Amino acid sequence: MNDRVQGISRRKFLATGTAAISAAVTTSSRAIDFLGTHVAAGHTGTNVAQRKVLHIIGHSHIDAAWLWPWRDGADEALNTFRSALDRMKETPDFCYSHSSAAHYRWVQNADPGMFSEIRDRVREGRWEVVGGWPVEPDCNIPATESFVRHCLYGKAYCQRSLGVDVKIGFNPDSFGHAAGLPTFLKRAGYDYYVFQRPQEHEMKLPLLFWWEGPDGSRLLTLRIFKDYDADTSMIAEAAKNGFADGFDHGAFFLGVGDHGGAVTREQIKKVQELKKDSNLPELRWNTLAQFFAAIEASNAYSFLPVVRSELQHHARGCYSAHGEGKYLNRRAERSLVQAEAISPVADLTAGHPYPSAEYEEAWWKVTFNQFHDMMAGTSLYSDYQNVRDSVGWACETADTSKVEALELLARRVDMSATKEGAVFLFNTLPWARKTLVEYHTLKAPDNDTPITHLLAKDGKKTPVQWRPSDSMSLFVPRISAWVDLPPCGYKVFELAHGEAPAPEQYSELIAPSETGFGISSIKANDGTELLSASVGLVVIADASDTWGHGIAQFRREMGRPTLISSTVVENGPVTRVTRQRSRWQNSEIVLDIAQFAGLDFVELRFVVDWHEHEQMLKLEIPTTLGNPTILGGPEQVRP
Repeated sequence: MNDRVQGISRRKFLATGTAAISAAVTTSSRAIDFLGTHVAAGHTGTNVAQRKVLHIIGHSHIDAAWLWPWRDGADEALNTFRSALDRMKETPDFCYSHSSAAHYRWVQNADPGMFSEIRDRVREGRWEVVGGWPVEPDCNIPATESFVRHCLYGKAYCQRSLGVDVKIGFNPDSFGHAAGLPTFLKRAGYDYYVFQRPQEHEMKLPLLFWWEGPDGSRLLTLRIFKDYDADTSMIAEAAKNGFADGFDHGAFFLGVGDHGGAVTREQIKKVQELKKDSNLPELRWNTLAQFFAAIEASNAYSFLPVVRSELQHHARGCYSAHGEGKYLNRRAERSLVQAEAISPVADLTAGHPYPSAEYEEAWWKVTFNQFHDMMAGTSLYSDYQNVRDSVGWACETADTSKVEALELLARRVDMSATKEGAVFLFNTLPWARKTLVEYHTLKAPDNDTPITHLLAKDGKKTPVQWRPSDSMSLFVPRISAWVDLPPCGYKVFELAHGEAPAPEQYSELIAPSETGFGISSIKANDGTELLSASVGLVVIADASDTWGHGIAQFRREMGRPTLISSTVVENGPVTRVTRQRSRWQNSEIVLDIAQFAGLDFVELRFVVDWHEHEQMLKLEIPTTLGNPTILGGPEQVRP
């Protein structure tokens, strides 16, 4: 695997970046008042005798897959790039900026001649490669490692195939931006960031500011004025309001987008005409790099405000839409990370080749399917079929490599003293962990002595619990146990008979409701009750679109499901499961409340058969907390 870009290793990314994304998860998304958004008195960067400059950025947003499948997105990238190149031939000073390494890969594979033309224009300085990531992804849902891989693989491709070291992060259409992104981008060699959403009515922000991550990493950040694919009719408004306080340089994005199209002849003709209007700023075809260079040369540059927060929210509905796609994404991320942790061990200890090319292509699949509309759940249903196929390919690659490596490692363990059977368990995390192991296996006949515990090499016994199969074929049950595993290593447990160790007691801090649906009590270690009412379900009216546009909260309560039954279906030395059934109108909800011996947490497993229209089912956790404080909340300061 190509593990380095410009001397920046994946492991260094992980070490420095995990805390940043974790902080982003806990950061409040409330709009805040910004201090220092005006240049200090006497420090204006504008010379009254100097005409302002509005940098015209030729750009065409292409949704890789949205209201069309990705094959149409690929075709539109080819058409758009051809159009942009043709406009360059017709207009000598016309410039064009485009992101998304996956788009360039499409062109490289389908039309090598046109790709060579693009390389020539890149060297000429008129075609600007921005973003550098495989796509413009959702910037909230992907895991830490995914953002690392966007930087690594996308940037490496741009260096290798286009000859550019991308410095400008570019996600104009993503629906929000996690607070940890400045850390990753800065570590990857980025200096700038460009976005549009959240827009002016969604979060109060300056047009230009330093965006600072939790570790102090800063990016010079531009919020696009009004539209990333604007028409010439908006130039007059941009001339008045498209300049940050104190600056005489502004940026205006011109083009036809969403389904591509580049910049039209008519738009270029209109710009050439408007250049003659002395009442307007100077209209200059340019790149974002040249715009940022002009900003850095301005007197007002020293007085830019600093924003320390996530940039949220646009389209809140996207974070609950199409749950299957979000589940598949997380499954693929976890599968690949686990496989990549196990494969080096098999390589170093048994000479099993590390499948770097396969892993890299699998990550390209995962990152591509994190495109903001696909990940958000706002695309055509047919797009999600493609997501399943593509992400499934990545999972299959990871799982096949993982199983091969584990089998190889397990077969090298001396099991000659094993009396009956054993289980080989590997921990992919770099720290010791207590984890639940559960797998299907044949149970001994009832007249034989049952397996009652796991026996470690040091003689420690761990109780097991036989659980029903999760298949309708009940003759192959599951064996379940909580085990301790070393960091980045394995442990072998022998399946043992005889007297099992005494199980730990179930926590009394959590109590399933005996009269209603859900959990009636959660207590702190000192016995303080933390719930003001039972944890349960509530039905809320939802007449919004898929995105949840213009909606900050859903509050109109319609009612609550009715409890039908509550039964303890499992109760053993490892887990106790209370199964509750409830009904709401034409829908049925089954909840398994799983408690674990010796552990003070509870797992809620839902099976929801939902048939309601414009209604949402929400989990409600009413607490007694009076004034909770979110640590690491948003902050804005003077430079």
